[in-house]
Amino acid sequence: MRDRVAVAGEPMRLRILLTALSLALAAPAPARATLVAPLGRQAAPEEPAQSVPSELAPAIQALDKGDAETAFKVAKDFVRANPRSAVGHEVLGVAALALRRHADAEQALREAVRLEPARVTAMARLGQVALEANQPKKAEAWLRQAIKLAPQVSLPRRLLALALFRQGQPEPALLEAQEGLRLSGGKDIEAKYLLAAMYHELGRPADAEALLTDVLSERPDTPQALLLQGLVKLELKKIDEAEALLESVTEQDPGSPWARLGLAVIERSKGNLAPARVELEKLARDKPDWAPAHLELGQTLLAERKLEAALRAFDRAEQASPNPSLARIRTAAALLAMGHPDQAIAKAKVALGSSAAAPYARAILIRAYLAKGNPELAERELQAAVTAAPRDPSAPLQLGRFYLARGRPQEALAQFQEAGRRRAAAVEPLAGQAEAHLQLRQPSEAIDAAQRALRAQKEDAAGYVFLGSVYERAGRPADAAQAYRQALDKEKSHLGASRALARLFLREKRAGEAVRLLEEAAAAHPGAAQPLADLAAVYELGGEPERAAAAYRRALQRDGKNPLIMNNLAYLLSRDPQALPEALELAERAHRRAPRSPAITDTLGWLLYQKGDLARAAELLAQAAAGAPKNPTIRYHLGLVYAKQGKVDDARRELEEALRADSFPEAGDARKVLDSLR
Repeated sequence: MRDRVAVAGEPMRLRILLTALSLALAAPAPARATLVAPLGRQAAPEEPAQSVPSELAPAIQALDKGDAETAFKVAKDFVRANPRSAVGHEVLGVAALALRRHADAEQALREAVRLEPARVTAMARLGQVALEANQPKKAEAWLRQAIKLAPQVSLPRRLLALALFRQGQPEPALLEAQEGLRLSGGKDIEAKYLLAAMYHELGRPADAEALLTDVLSERPDTPQALLLQGLVKLELKKIDEAEALLESVTEQDPGSPWARLGLAVIERSKGNLAPARVELEKLARDKPDWAPAHLELGQTLLAERKLEAALRAFDRAEQASPNPSLARIRTAAALLAMGHPDQAIAKAKVALGSSAAAPYARAILIRAYLAKGNPELAERELQAAVTAAPRDPSAPLQLGRFYLARGRPQEALAQFQEAGRRRAAAVEPLAGQAEAHLQLRQPSEAIDAAQRALRAQKEDAAGYVFLGSVYERAGRPADAAQAYRQALDKEKSHLGASRALARLFLREKRAGEAVRLLEEAAAAHPGAAQPLADLAAVYELGGEPERAAAAYRRALQRDGKNPLIMNNLAYLLSRDPQALPEALELAERAHRRAPRSPAITDTLGWLLYQKGDLARAAELLAQAAAGAPKNPTIRYHLGLVYAKQGKVDDARRELEEALRADSFPEAGDARKVLDSLR
């Protein structure tokens, strides 16, 4: 069965920090004991060619190649001969930072600032040194000084976001990271990763997923991003996609902590709990200060129904984390997800004691109360929070979202308006108002709220994408298309805007324009398979199977381990008997990667039926039907196998169950087969 893949420049003298910051993957220190950390490696300073002495150029070239030892030696010799060169001291500081020689780095960078007091990038580097030394308050001071001198430079804001998050201030951290991303014109991949990691820590996996899609389209082989997206996909119950991402991590460097963590999570997701636990226990012993290892161990122990041992592992994760209160939120979320609402409530109530963590703890409490079937208690908790903190916008925001989810849009609207009064020109209250107005069938008011949200976001690309989605739901497709185009004007290669506009074109029967847009998106994101998978779906819906197959093949060239793309191509090829061997090979590969996916299992079973291997086909299709009992296509396929095997009663049962669905593509054929069995 098909399981479609979901279809600013800076002054030159300041641009000495590019996008990469160092992270020692083999030895995560306590300050970096979280996925909320820089993404890449140390970059060389970028100065006007005429301002870089020729003797210093080899150091910059060495940094560009990742050779910090050579860079340090060359820069040290240079500053001995040229002690008043600010750029020389900064290059020396960068090289020392890459080598984890923090004292040398701080000394060199301080000298660069002394020689050139407005040298913003050296101040930002000093902030980074403090972060690496687990001194976020000191980092904050340097970074605020840099921002005061250069408020339009994105890098200090991104680092300030990290410093604030490590001090347990998630809301201001998110605002700084968002502003840094906006100032970069949406191009700062590090800022996108950092935002995604913070969303993950705060229990907002859907927001994290969208940003990580962009990150991986630019840097498809980055272990941290692959691991984080894998964990996010697991939270979103996208097991097949998660496994493919986590396997990519393990194949890059099987001995790294990230790979070992990813491999254990894969084993757990496949139900192999004992080997997953053993590996995570080893990793936790090897890296006792690495919070993710303890957190994942706790989740694995929960899956083994070892609650007390899991709680001990979660306690160690909280102790290792630079943000114990926020780590407690992750623990509470894990407990809730594994069916332990009472323990989740207990953890969340402790986290309520932290003003920074309280909004997120409250969100866990609400979900836990709902899981226990106590919506009244959830509502009472939220109402009490609104009253208890009259200046806090997060409490009415949460109550508004609660009402929206419960189908009470008028009450939701009142809460979103209250949140807006508490924090003027904030984006989230305005976005909530737009959603409430849409539920109330008030399109003009929804559009007005979305336009105000756009202005609050300083008209960035993401704001235009949201406005476009509101226009679409308000029944104004032409305005939606214009908003998506404006998003692309702001950020030419914005993947979300390209895909949204392509989907709109497709709904309007403008397949040619959708194809052109997706081809442009694929060219702009050479590491992303998604635009090509979307393109294949467009061709398939348009009755062009050969072009669809070609697009799927191109997608697999970019992401050859993606089980969903393999599955979709296999199902497409199943229409051609001559292509059955290739289709089977693809389906087998997809099933090996995602053996628990009903859709992928159905594809393999269907192809085996066509091949004549009825015994294995019946076994697989029965598994698929058990995993997705309401899917009529799977039940139809299973009915055909039973009919071929002469199991008339079983065949009738499956076909009748399939025909209970309102409609499905094979309904006519299913009726004919059922009639033949009577």
